[in-house]
Amino acid sequence: MAIRPALVLTVLMACSLCAETEPARATQPSRAQAGVLFPPAVVEAARHNAATLPWGKTVRDHVVTTTSSWANLSDDELWSLVFGPTITRSWMVWSNGHCPACEKSVPMYNWEMDALKQPWKTRCPHCKALFPTNDFARYYRTGLDEHGIFDPKKADRTLLFNTAHPDPNDPLHQFGVIAVEELARVDGSLALGLAAHTSLGTYPIYAFGTEEQRRRWVPRLASGKGIAAFALTEPDAGSDAQGTRTTAVQDGDGWLVNGTKFYCTNGTHASTIVFTAVTGTAPGGKKEISAFVVEKGTPGLKYGAKEVKLGMRSSDTRVLHFEDMRLPAGNLLGGPESRGAGFKKFMLTLDGGRISVGAISVGLAQGAIPACRTPWCRRKCRYRECCR
Repeated sequence: MAIRPALVLTVLMACSLCAETEPARATQPSRAQAGVLFPPAVVEAARHNAATLPWGKTVRDHVVTTTSSWANLSDDELWSLVFGPTITRSWMVWSNGHCPACEKSVPMYNWEMDALKQPWKTRCPHCKALFPTNDFARYYRTGLDEHGIFDPKKADRTLLFNTAHPDPNDPLHQFGVIAVEELARVDGSLALGLAAHTSLGTYPIYAFGTEEQRRRWVPRLASGKGIAAFALTEPDAGSDAQGTRTTAVQDGDGWLVNGTKFYCTNGTHASTIVFTAVTGTAPGGKKEISAFVVEKGTPGLKYGAKEVKLGMRSSDTRVLHFEDMRLPAGNLLGGPESRGAGFKKFMLTLDGGRISVGAISVGLAQGAIPACRTPWCRRKCRYRECCR
């Protein structure tokens, strides 16, 4: 079997790094020599260790065995597993550390991957569920141009659908972002209100609520007879949402809630609001954060003044005040067994919210470009080439 240069470098790296743990080796290179380019002294040390020392042979054999499946691939097969910068990603991908299927905690770099057996997939180490659930490999292949480079404009976006709703006639087939994108072309505020209503305010009740809670709230929200809102941010809990200070204390057969929430989209228009509150102390001393649902008109629910914003000004953004607000036990989202799971459920909810924000941004851009194609712009704009 022909050994690829990349495979040789892998073996050398493993052996040379292990060599530094052998104190008796006289030819140990200095730290300045032990770089990623493998200077001659390091290469020689690796060969020596692999040929003469038991642990060196063990490392060499293990690396060769592990990488043999890669070494047997052709160059074309190897390149087919490599994608370029035309597929963009965010550092926040999977950063919340929870599996959408089993909801167990998974630190960002603990997701399992097997590029040979399951390319384009990542696997939960607990339930072994694969993501994305779409056939992303097929989507990727439809976007390859004559040079083998992926072009997002060429790819078949109909392959990126909600696999939980495979029927193309199902309104949820395309995740709902098309409607948000189209609304944003003409009114970003309206698009924001819809996105907050569906992906942030209604989704957690549908996804994490008890059967009774779904029957109680979802039909009204889905029909448009009610509007939902989502309240997570606080004066001292912005990007660090675990800094929540709003409290919910058990009081008889219900809860007594006190606290403040900032930047609640749909504010006074919302008939139901999902929010988080500290309900105790979790094992290890961390805050136990649970999720609740409150209906408009509940005593103790008060609204601050409408926020004055630079854009999207018709979207109602408010501060919420909970002042000795009493909620029945049935308003704990997910029921008693979900106590303490509010933060995790809200982080999962925000994954969908980010998709909506992306759709809004695309729609706004699509609406802005034609708006710039005015006679004045063509005469005066220094960047008029972009308007043609």
